[in-house]
Amino acid sequence: LWLASALAKIERGARSTINQTAERNPALAHLYIVHPLAGKGADNLFSTHPVTANRIAALNKLAGEMEIDEIKLQRSTARAPEPRTGPWG
Repeated sequence: LWLASALAKIERGARSTINQTAERNPALAHLYIVHPLAGKGADNLFSTHPVTANRIAALNKLAGEMEIDEIKLQRSTARAPEPRTGPWG
């Protein structure tokens, strides 16, 4: 769920402005987490990224299959970390 939330935030940030660097060199679009091009030309025709909404839906579905919800996530982060022994845990 946290990864889905992070993807949504990255998508909002990517859509809030035009990425001039990516627009000048669209061959590098595949290196971005979210498709960086504005989609004004044939950019969407050869998209290198799945639609972010589909990626988020898949992550939410996986969380549901694993029976993970926001309440369980909050509880898991509220616990004290397990003590470790030795320099490498």
